[in-house]
Parts: sequence; structure tokens; C-alpha cells
Amino acid sequence: VGGIAGVIAVETDADWNEDVDIFGSESYNFISQMRAVILNCQNTASVTASKQNAGGIAGWVSLGLVKGCANTGSVEADGCSYVGGIAGQSTGYLRSNSANCAVIGASYVGGIAGTMDGGQLEYVDTNGNGAKDLDDKFGFISPNYLKI
Repeated sequence: VGGIAGVIAVETDADWNEDVDIFGSESYNFISQMRAVILNCQNTASVTASKQNAGGIAGWVSLGLVKGCANTGSVEADGCSYVGGIAGQSTGYLRSNSANCAVIGASYVGGIAGTMDGGQLEYVDTNGNGAKDLDDKFGFISPNYLKI
């Protein structure tokens, strides 16, 4: 669940081993490019979720870029994991975003992202209330991004 987009991802049912028949001795090159961008948007509404992956801009950023976005609406997902002021979960790029909001969840809760797993986080601002999980732990960026 997100204030702007639920998920930035690709869903494909194609199985290259079963769905593509190759005949003859020539080889085939399958090349694709995917681009997904959320640029310069603002969310001021509250986001309430009852399942994991809740964010002020996007719930799950599997690929692509979220840049120049701001969230001032609270993100509340009581009892849920992966909750963030910008993205609940991200393996994509979060760049030049700000979150001035309350973020509440059960685990993997962060002011910008609930979790960053292989993604990239640059030039962010969290001047809000931070994030709070069930153990009253606070994470202003992402709980697994900065180790203090």
C-alpha cells in the first residue's frame, strides 16, 4: 500500500524454459529494458495498511527510481512489517526524497524505508517524528541501512 503507488515491479508469467520454442541452429537474443520512475510527487494523505509493505509514496519498490518526492502523511501499519515514510521495502533507488511524518509498524520500520535490500539510498531527509516499531525502537533512515 502506498500513497502514490502500491508496487513498482514487474510481474511475468513467462517461463523461458517452457514457453519459448527454438528451432534450427540459430541462437536468439532476448533483450529488454525496464524503466519505472516516480518523480517529484507529494503525498499529504495518511496511509493505513493491514498487511506488509506500506509506504508514504510506494509500498514496495522492486525496481526503478523514486526521486524528489515528499511525504507528510502518516504511515500506520500496526502489526505489519516493512513500513517506511517513502517506501516500505526497496531494492530500487530512493534519491532526494523527504519524509516529515510519523511511521508506525511492527518490524522493519524506517523513516525513509522499512528495509533497503540491495537498493541505493542517497540524499534523503527525515526531519519528522522518526519511526516506531513494537519494541519502541526508532529508525530515522532504515533499520538495516545504517549501523550505529
